Amino acid sequence: MTSADECEDHAAGAESESWTQVDADTFSRSLNHLVETAADQGRDGKLVSALLTTMTAFIAERGADVLAPPDPDDPGRRLRPEFRARIEAVVDSLSDDETAAFLEIGTRQVRRRAHEGALYFFTVGKRRRYPAWQFDELLGVLPGLRDILRAVPEDWTPERLQRFMAGFDAGLTIAGKPIEPRTWLVFGLDPMEIVDLIREDTERGE
Repeated sequence: MTSADECEDHAAGAESESWTQVDADTFSRSLNHLVETAADQGRDGKLVSALLTTMTAFIAERGADVLAPPDPDDPGRRLRPEFRARIEAVVDSLSDDETAAFLEIGTRQVRRRAHEGALYFFTVGKRRRYPAWQFDELLGVLPGLRDILRAVPEDWTPERLQRFMAGFDAGLTIAGKPIEPRTWLVFGLDPMEIVDLIREDTERGE
């Protein structure tokens, strides 16, 4: 006859197995959704790999601290802003294959341009990611990019540079209205204006 203790142990084990199975199913659905979303938007599998690598590094370093504290007005737990900014930088970047296809050149040419300082990249794991802000549908690579990249401090993270180049807070204006640095370059305006702003930003220690 089975003892009461054995029954409790069996029930606990069954509950643990049930929880594990449900949890695995949830993760599986989430991963499938991530892969399908990337494919639906015409992105390659390297984006999914980069996102998983980035999240793995976050969790290994900070654990549950990657999530913001619970908010009674918003029950869904979200990534802390600094982690979300990095995820957004990864999402808004291209793999070497995607960059080659966009520029209609080979991947070796992409890597050579990056090595020569003509393209900006950051690495996730051991793979390069090329932020989309430096590209334009008509122009290809933004004019003046090389001058700007030479001025970017080494300690600027990909998300900080993206915020600067694709945001409205850099200090550039046209007809009194703020303009993104990347749009400034698309219009063919002087890239040295952006270089000066980067240097001023660095001198202020911001």
